[in-house]
Amino acid sequence: VTGVQTCALPICAVSAKYNGGGLGGDISGSTLFRTYATGNVTEINDLSTTVQLMAGLLGGAGRNGSTVSSVSQSYATGNVSAPNGNYVAGLIGRSSGENASNLMTLQNTFASGNVNGKWQVGSLLGEATAMNIINSYGAGTISHSGGAGGGLLGQSGGNLNITNTYWNSTPNSSYLPGAYG
Repeated sequence: VTGVQTCALPICAVSAKYNGGGLGGDISGSTLFRTYATGNVTEINDLSTTVQLMAGLLGGAGRNGSTVSSVSQSYATGNVSAPNGNYVAGLIGRSSGENASNLMTLQNTFASGNVNGKWQVGSLLGEATAMNIINSYGAGTISHSGGAGGGLLGQSGGNLNITNTYWNSTPNSSYLPGAYG
């Protein structure tokens, strides 16, 4: 996927075991603009492996070589249920740029669905590394049974520039209830 514009999957339920998102699985090295998903995302778990990368819009977004992803003017409103999952979020499960000088950009985005996961669980992002996060918002109830859960993102891998971004959610655990776990 490269350069997707104005793409929507309304009222479409998705069930997955790995890289599950309301719009797609993984868009490493691609650009999304004006995309959204409103359906619920649910894990399929046969208990033989850990469920990973589950979110309302995309399971993962990152880099392909030195080309990093960009997601702007996009949102997800569906609930995400992956109680055995890692990297679970309202918008993108796991996202990453290349390094501090080649950052992925997330701009003008929001996620409003409830999120249930095990590790790295956040209202907007499950895990984020080497990113610019600008004018974005996360809401919905966050439930997680493991560690690293936060109101905005489950875990930070470092090199984050967060501007005018906020959350209106609190994880239901004794782990850090702030921006990230």
